[in-house]
Amino acid sequence: MSDILKLLEQRLATAYAEQASHYDCALRILDCQNLTNDGEGDESWVFELQSALNEVSAIDTALAEDKLAWQQSAQAPGPHLRSILDGLAKRIRVLAEHVDGRVAHLNAKRRQMMPEIDDFIQQRRMLKAYDTFSRSP
Repeated sequence: MSDILKLLEQRLATAYAEQASHYDCALRILDCQNLTNDGEGDESWVFELQSALNEVSAIDTALAEDKLAWQQSAQAPGPHLRSILDGLAKRIRVLAEHVDGRVAHLNAKRRQMMPEIDDFIQQRRMLKAYDTFSRSP
C-alpha cells in the first residue's frame, strides 16, 4: 500500500472514530431517556439526539472526497479501519433498534389514545346538542 493510501486510511479511521464517539453520545442519550421516563414531559433529549446525529452527518459530508478516493483505490481496509467500521455498523444497528422501539411505543400509545379521543369528540357533540336543545324556545 502506498504512503498516500496509508494517509488516506488514517484520515478515514480518525474521522470514523470521531463519528463513533457521536453515535455513542446518541446511544447514551437514548439510554438515559429510556431509563428516566416513559417519553412523557421533557423532550429536550430529542434536540440532543439530533445534535449528535448532525455531527455524524457533518463528518460524513466532510469525508465525501476521501471516501470516494478510497472506493476508487479498491483497497481493503486494514485491521484498524476494519475494526472501526465494524464498531460503527454495530452502533448504527443498536441505534436503529432503539429508534424502532421508540416508534413502536409511540404508535402503540397513539392507538391506545384513539378510543379516548373518539369518546371526547362524542362528548363534545352531545354537549353541543344539549346546549342547542336547551336554547330552543
